[in-house]
Amino acid sequence: MDISEKIRILAIRNKINVQTLAKKSGQSSSNLYHKLQRNTFRVSELEKLAESVNATVEINFILPNGEKI
Repeated sequence: MDISEKIRILAIRNKINVQTLAKKSGQSSSNLYHKLQRNTFRVSELEKLAESVNATVEINFILPNGEKI
């Protein structure tokens, strides 16, 4: 599952549409739709999206031994 799919699920689980999520995160809906199509998000943008719905973002590299970086 790519990040765009996860963002759409984030909106659904918060009972809002992508347009509302965009507005809550301080960006235009067209900007968010374009990023969803290209699947291009900066970490800071993901943090704003999460913050707008009282969620957090966790990004990890997981080594073969299970260690998270």
